[in-house]
Amino acid sequence: MGAVLMIIGGMGLKESREWDEEASEDAPACQRFRLKTLATGMLSGMHPDALLLCIPALTLSTRSAGLIFLASFAAGSVLAMGGFTAALQAACKSLGQKAVRRTSSIASVLALSLGAVICVSVAL
Repeated sequence: MGAVLMIIGGMGLKESREWDEEASEDAPACQRFRLKTLATGMLSGMHPDALLLCIPALTLSTRSAGLIFLASFAAGSVLAMGGFTAALQAACKSLGQKAVRRTSSIASVLALSLGAVICVSVAL
């Protein structure tokens, strides 16, 4: 997970520095930002730590109850990521491109830092 965070942070920093060049493309920057955010959330959701939250499905009495639990968990995760993405979209539109670029840079540095801390703690 640490390596993935470092990759995401590095890509985010690279993209935030190239923001002006991308502004001339067809898709608005806010839309690109939203899709990247959703993809990052989905990638993070596939981390094995999320499996711990699915363990209660094993304790349910029937397979159908377990499947309903897992489907509900998946739907809730997608709705939460979608809500977070919608909030970022609204912030992007209201704050403007400069604030979005700054936020992207800060988030990327945080991802790089957290990824490095995780990698170092695993190595120790």
